[in-house]
Amino acid sequence: MSKRRIIVLARAGAGLRALRLQPGQRGWAASAPEPCANLADDADEALRGLRAACANCDLTLALRTSDALVKAVSLPAAARDALASAAESHMDRLSPFGSGEQTTGHEVLAEEDGGLAVLAAGAPAALFGTWDAILPRLRAELPVRVDLAILGAWRQLRERHADILDAPGRRLALVEMDGEWNLVLAEAGVPRYIRAIAPATDADWLRDLRLSLLSAEAEAGSGRVDEAVVFSNGADGPPGALLMELCGCGVRRFTCDAAADALEGCARRSLEKKTLNLMPAAWAAGRRAKAAGRNFTLGVAAAAALWVLLAAALFGGPYATRRFTQMYRNEIERNDGRYQVVNGFKQRAQLIGRYKDRSKSALDSLLAIVSAMPPGDPSPVTLTAVSYTSAEGVKIDGESGDREAIYAFKEALQKTPPFVESDYIGAISSLPGGRGNRFTLDARFVKKEAPQ
Repeated sequence: MSKRRIIVLARAGAGLRALRLQPGQRGWAASAPEPCANLADDADEALRGLRAACANCDLTLALRTSDALVKAVSLPAAARDALASAAESHMDRLSPFGSGEQTTGHEVLAEEDGGLAVLAAGAPAALFGTWDAILPRLRAELPVRVDLAILGAWRQLRERHADILDAPGRRLALVEMDGEWNLVLAEAGVPRYIRAIAPATDADWLRDLRLSLLSAEAEAGSGRVDEAVVFSNGADGPPGALLMELCGCGVRRFTCDAAADALEGCARRSLEKKTLNLMPAAWAAGRRAKAAGRNFTLGVAAAAALWVLLAAALFGGPYATRRFTQMYRNEIERNDGRYQVVNGFKQRAQLIGRYKDRSKSALDSLLAIVSAMPPGDPSPVTLTAVSYTSAEGVKIDGESGDREAIYAFKEALQKTPPFVESDYIGAISSLPGGRGNRFTLDARFVKKEAPQ
């Protein structure tokens, strides 16, 4: 874990709010939030202080919920090794932006019986163009993380109100941050639905809450809301009678600065492993390029030091040492350039492959099996069970009164893509009472390796 100071930035109107988290003798200590309203005046004291804070630090951005598309999904435990692809697939289906026009991220919220509760999020690429204009004003390096402010605030609120938010049951939390209300429907502290709303009147509250609860039930399943909890910094929020009418439960209200909680929570989430990161690919590439340049500079410095030592040892053999240094520098540049090119092509090829390869899906495999069945109405072959494994192929149990039809099915199956080979598992056996024959076929996507 890096011991560099962490700075979290969040938009606040036309300006920014920042919070510093730095290591100390008793762990990591957070500063008070620091506002900076004027990013155009180089003489502004707040801007100069923020520039000094951003120097030599790890920068994290905290996005508003309305800046991103957020979705809580349930996935099988088997998807653990491909969560990034699964989250990207969910966001591609939901997002109005095309491929390459958004950046996605995910994190596991909880491990449940036989599955995972995962939060997936996507942010449009245009949003980061705004930050590309802000960061040079701060003279800051590219961020190392991009988080959601509501996740930082939720972390701090759970820590402070664990007896309420982590209690069994379903709770509706309304969290106000800088004029935007964040609606979180949670079960035992785990968010199941997150949405940003900005109602102005009681009628707006009624409409937005009703639509949100309907959407939450569609995504998280129906269930009774046990309690509504409102967190705000002076804002009125929805009337208690309206919440009681919609949810049929009690209402509690707490006064807090959730925007400050969001900054500290996002900073502390930077210290935790496998939290959501909406880092754009261009920023990640920029950080890699800068690291490569820094390594190159260090390499040149090391080569220069070696040159001095050799020159001193050889009493003025500058030509040989200069040539050695140039060769060393060229080798660094040549290897770094090749790595960046090959790695870029590899990442693009993997992305294109994930989008295009649907040839071995369960649905396409079933279509291939049906296509290979002997013709007839009905077909002389009846399938009784089909077991699909994405990495291997399909095991098929079936029955037929005609052995020749079974042989024809087996031969046709291994000639029908995506299958390349099919074998019987065991022998073809007769059904009781002379009703026909039972068989089991193993249709594989790759050929079986011969025993050594």
